[in-house]
Amino acid sequence: MSITIPIVIAFDNHYAIPAGVSLYSMLACAKTKHHDKKLFYKIHCLVDNLSLENQQKLKETLAPFDAFASVDFLDISDPNNPTTTLAEPSVIDKIHEAFLQLNIYAKTRFSKMVMCRLFLASLFPQYDKIIMFDADTLFLNDVSESFFIPLDSYYFGAAKDFSSPKSLKRFQIEREREPRQKFSLYEHYLKEKDVKIIYENHYNVGFLIVNLKLWHADHLEDKLFNLAHQKGQCVFCPEQDLLTLACYQKVLILPYIYNTHPFMANQKRFIPDKKEIVMLHFYFVGKPWISPTALYSKEWHEILLKTPFYAEYSVKFLKQMTGFLSLKDKQKTFEFLAPLLNPKTLLEYVFFRLSKIFKRLKEKLLNS
Repeated sequence: MSITIPIVIAFDNHYAIPAGVSLYSMLACAKTKHHDKKLFYKIHCLVDNLSLENQQKLKETLAPFDAFASVDFLDISDPNNPTTTLAEPSVIDKIHEAFLQLNIYAKTRFSKMVMCRLFLASLFPQYDKIIMFDADTLFLNDVSESFFIPLDSYYFGAAKDFSSPKSLKRFQIEREREPRQKFSLYEHYLKEKDVKIIYENHYNVGFLIVNLKLWHADHLEDKLFNLAHQKGQCVFCPEQDLLTLACYQKVLILPYIYNTHPFMANQKRFIPDKKEIVMLHFYFVGKPWISPTALYSKEWHEILLKTPFYAEYSVKFLKQMTGFLSLKDKQKTFEFLAPLLNPKTLLEYVFFRLSKIFKRLKEKLLNS
């Protein structure tokens, strides 16, 4: 007898490469047994019109783990896309409607994919419990143990955000600074009691263990949908703020090892032993595919090299590498660049460029 662990990750074409790295690292670290029972990881990719090419690359990325994992794609975007399984139309409508309630800052900074978190019970009615994590992540240890943490009367388990300011006033000032500067949003603010709830319960939803059984029993989605209508114009981290406001009394606080920003790794007050870190989360700054000198960039790129995405990434990376880096950054960059420049990679790069050339020629012939 085996135990199925449902894994959910949401992304679009812009995050296909980070998603591939995240999922590969997760399965590479995953245990295949819990006591005497086998484990099977059923991965559900919530996607927004993901290209066939990226779907195929993701399937190839995870092929080495076929014995204990599977992957499928659930599209929340295009009802006419025959290449993915479409989510229920009623759920898609709710996701879109909830997203439309947001202010211009939130809609500009985030895609509608973030709102999927409010409707997980409808998207996955077949499960009582799931694990969900962001695409900008890297796994260093087994994730399966988190699935067996009892949730009982909790809606979800999440770690707190490590970067919260020490005072409520400072939290509010920092939270509102960018919306004011970029979009002059002076009127779109939560009431003080709501800000206080978020400040005192500042979870990071980049890693969640979700008790869908309780979501169904308490009709939580209806509450979240209504809350999106009531407060959508006032939230700046939309799904995180709404989940906190609706659920803060029923959230299990997880150890930071399940959601570790690289800045936290060497701080014992957050991570007593960094060998125990389960998941790194590259949120706000320090994303390895944008800043090659970021913390844990070497580890991220080592996983990338094991996926079919590395040739495509190498093209983009080599073009931008020397354009903006200082001499000091270039020296750091070349410390991990060597593996990218081995003969295998260079050969892949040549074939990648040739395929692009032939594709353009084919399109030109067809259009002539």
